[in-house]
Amino acid sequence: MKTFVVLGMHRSGTSLLAKALHTFDNDPKVSMGDIMLEDSLDDEEEVGLASASNPQGHFEDDEFMQLNERILAAAGGSWFKPPTREKIMSLSDKFSDEIKALVEKRSSSIWGWKDPRSCLTIDLFHPHLENPHYICMFRNVEEVAASLVRRDEHSIGMHTEYAVNLAKEYNRRILQFISEVGVI
Repeated sequence: MKTFVVLGMHRSGTSLLAKALHTFDNDPKVSMGDIMLEDSLDDEEEVGLASASNPQGHFEDDEFMQLNERILAAAGGSWFKPPTREKIMSLSDKFSDEIKALVEKRSSSIWGWKDPRSCLTIDLFHPHLENPHYICMFRNVEEVAASLVRRDEHSIGMHTEYAVNLAKEYNRRILQFISEVGVI
């Protein structure tokens, strides 16, 4: 069994990579999810969200995204207001069974998921993964920030300085995680 986890900040190319993994013509296929973000949206939302922000699709497993959002909310934050790592880690017992059940539900010979929020929550998932392979995506933080501002300026008031700092925080969390689990 192999588990591919794509870690990267929003707007850093993770959707392109997840699409490549999910659609690449190999045997066995890499299953990146049963219900993708686009599948869970109704037609009106899909046009406004999926097509506008990623015309080719996000290739995010909706159940992992929803679980990550619940974890971040329980820790007092969100994807754009990341709670501290300590607050997230304090929820390990609360979410352990749900994480384990989702991982077991998805597990096949070769599978994975992509959700940028996982950069913040991966510490909770790691103990439940068998043979994980982490693929880390990094993009210039100024380019990420410009893309975030274009996408989120009107919806959540994203501005450049905040977006740069947010991208740096996601990158810092990825690097901290992979250095601690010994994958670099």
